[in-house]
Amino acid sequence: MAPLNDGGPTQLLNLQIQKLEQENQSLRQRMKTIESQATEILESKLELKAEVETLKTHKTSEVESETKNGEATKEFEKLNEAVDAAKQELFNEKQVSEKSQKELETDLVSTKHRFLEVQHQLNMAEKELEKKFSETGAYKNLKKMLGSKNATIKEMRAKLDVYEPSTVNDDEREEE
Repeated sequence: MAPLNDGGPTQLLNLQIQKLEQENQSLRQRMKTIESQATEILESKLELKAEVETLKTHKTSEVESETKNGEATKEFEKLNEAVDAAKQELFNEKQVSEKSQKELETDLVSTKHRFLEVQHQLNMAEKELEKKFSETGAYKNLKKMLGSKNATIKEMRAKLDVYEPSTVNDDEREEE
């Protein structure tokens, strides 16, 4: 729909709508990025859990074999220290990932709120533009012309019905 005049509030509203649509698009992109980051963190967390389980099973199998050989105590202590270090590292990474996940969730919520706000502003701007358009002289003249043409058509149909009643009824049946 082209503006009726060059400038004024219509041009400003169109410019505002374009800005809101651009901001809307950037917020959607940011939301996708945040969701992908959250997914990567969860995948990393699962990999670390699997690694800890592997270390535990490896540790128990080595402990059993070392106890048979007699040098189990030293190796067991080394493995125990390694497992404890891995547990501590996993715990630290878990805390960091939980913290970043909470930040990502709050970012996502705020982004969604901003998205809804921008969408509401866009709808309001479109309604205002439609209202201003319907108040223009050209629109009012066009609407008046359509009304008079419709009235003329009704009159002509009534006259035609007087002279040729079957033709009008057939035309109406075809339209339905």
